[in-house]
Amino acid sequence: MTEVLESESEKELAQIAKELSVQQEALLKATKSKQPYNDIVDAIDELRERKQKALTGKAMQEGKSSEFKS
Repeated sequence: MTEVLESESEKELAQIAKELSVQQEALLKATKSKQPYNDIVDAIDELRERKQKALTGKAMQEGKSSEFKS
């Protein structure tokens, strides 16, 4: 059961990383071409918050998993 949850956490983190990369590229293009980029920055901030929550959840799950192994 914990292996499934860990796998889901890894998938979520990978997806967030992929989305962050896309948004960061968009931000670079927007700043180079002097286009508005507030929406891109907001999206990046949201993705960073999602990443933090996912990492926190993963750490909590790993903590619970180690309790069961002890």
